[in-house]
Order: sequence, then C-alpha cells, then structure tokens
Amino acid sequence: MSDKLFNIYNNTTNNNILDASSNQVSHITGSLLEMKEKIDNNTMEDSYMNEAQKQSIIDLYEVANKWKIKNNDQRMQQLIYNIALIKNQKNPIYLLIGNGYLANFRELVLEMEIPAFLFSFGIIGFLLYFVPFLVIVVYGMYQGFKNIKKIDEEYLMILIGSVFVFVLSFFAGYTFFNSSNMMMIIVLNTLLINKINQLKEE
Repeated sequence: MSDKLFNIYNNTTNNNILDASSNQVSHITGSLLEMKEKIDNNTMEDSYMNEAQKQSIIDLYEVANKWKIKNNDQRMQQLIYNIALIKNQKNPIYLLIGNGYLANFRELVLEMEIPAFLFSFGIIGFLLYFVPFLVIVVYGMYQGFKNIKKIDEEYLMILIGSVFVFVLSFFAGYTFFNSSNMMMIIVLNTLLINKINQLKEE
C-alpha cells in the first residue's frame, strides 16, 4: 500500500510541472524553471546571480532534459548544478577554497554532505574538515582487521557507529553540519582512538 501511494505521489509530482518553452513535462523543479525563464528573458536581478551561476542553471536545464531527470529528484539537480558551477567559474581558487553557501539558491543547497564539503569548502576545506574523521575510521578498520582476534564488542560497536555516520551524511545530510550531531561524532571518534590505543598496547 505504501509503495503504491509513493508511486502515485512520484508520478504526480513529476508530471504536474510543464515547461512553457517546450510544452512538455519539466525535468527541473518549478522554482528552478522560473529562474531559468527569467535568465532567458533577461529579467533576473543583476545582483541576484553572477554570470557563472546563471550559465550553470542553463546547463542544469539542458542536462536534466537530456538525461530525463525527474523534477522531484532534487539531489541529482543539486549535484549537476554544483559541478556545472565549478566548470563555468573557470577559477582554480574556487577548487581550492570552494564556493561557500552563497552560491546555492533555494533547493540547490547540497544535501549530500560529502560532495558538499568539496563544493562549499573546496579541496582545502575538505582536507581540513572531513578527512581527519575519515582517516580515524579507516585506521580503526585497519587495526580491527589486523587484530581481529583481540577486538571486543565495544570496539566493534564504536567502529560500526563511526562508519554509519558517513553513510548517513551521504544519504540523509545535515550530519557533519549540525552542531549537536558533531558532538556525538567527536565523542565516537575519541572513543575509537582510545580503543585503538588500547588495542595496540595489548
């Protein structure tokens, strides 16, 4: 029953937005289609978006139509827009330090946190913010496999919890960017480091 209701909702959402320029079902959200039409008609406020951002909306529109993306698949649209934005900016500085939050509009704010680290904070921000947590978990997995006969249930549960954080951050979002969640992540990683040190001392 729930699957049937989801399919009805999915089909309804995907078919109720028409693209006036083609008179066909839109492959981007209604508000993004409105922005695209303003860009085409040159009615977009000059201070609202720069030229690279405007071109990225156009690129998103073209790619979404080419790939027949559903207009309610916001995460795919977010990803396409941010990739196009990096390409259109043609500036290596943005690769290093990222675009920040001001480059995202409405539903274009990335909800998948791992790509968001790269696009919002750049390579430098990704290395400083995300990689330390990743290194701790990978090292914990390495030590766990290396000393598999010595690990206890507590070590295993802490490690699984730490890995699950990355899964959640990719699919759910707002994991590493939430202060309450970050406190738990830091505690988990601290416990994991302590367990690794205990394991190495045995």
